[in-house]
Amino acid sequence: IGDKSVEITDTIKSIRQIFQEVIDNEIQQLEELPEKKLPIGFKTCINNKYLRNRGLTNDDCRKYKIGETKTMFKYSGYVLFPVYDGGVVRGYVGRYAGKKVPDGKLRYNNSIDTDFASLLYGYDDIVKGETETVIIVEGIFDKISCDKKLRLFDDNIVRCVCTFGKKISDVQINKLIAKGVSNIILSFDYDALKEIRQYGLELQKTFNTSVAIAMNKKDIDECSEEEVWEIFSNTRPIQEFCVGVIGKLKR
Repeated sequence: IGDKSVEITDTIKSIRQIFQEVIDNEIQQLEELPEKKLPIGFKTCINNKYLRNRGLTNDDCRKYKIGETKTMFKYSGYVLFPVYDGGVVRGYVGRYAGKKVPDGKLRYNNSIDTDFASLLYGYDDIVKGETETVIIVEGIFDKISCDKKLRLFDDNIVRCVCTFGKKISDVQINKLIAKGVSNIILSFDYDALKEIRQYGLELQKTFNTSVAIAMNKKDIDECSEEEVWEIFSNTRPIQEFCVGVIGKLKR
């Protein structure tokens, strides 16, 4: 090229850069959900018999901001679990406070027009840049039980969130990507083996995914502290779980 000088302006992108651009694009597509007002008369529960029977103390109610209202008849007899995302309430779950639901009442009386498929209960507990592993359970009581029995608030490395049923949406997956999570432990109930396989393999495309369930068919919140530690001391990679557990049960 003789005395012509050449200026190299193009650079080769690393796989890490490409992956980060994909993540940034996914994050940008996350829409902020509207803020919800808690019902009139909402107050934190104190000495609630139903919650006490489920193993929750007054301190738990304050920590998770679990409340009730005696002002609005619609929510009479319900305990309310606010769902926070970005520091504000995006919805709330209303659970009838009793084993038997009377005629004319619903077991769940949730906030109206809330896109629960785009929310994760406990999402704000995940600390971006510090939380490496997230446990996903399918119910609020399971999440609180994991927090307490595994003492997850001793540090920020492991956190627990719950979906609202046996489903995981693309938006929920993108929310976990946005927090920089690396590892997922899927811990749905024993009766959700089909869903564990389906969503576990989907999560494996982005995260190191393993499974931890109670083989004695108990829900997490029904297990003792020793049983919970045993469950999460014996996690299995999703592929191994599909072959070694689900595969054998189908035979």
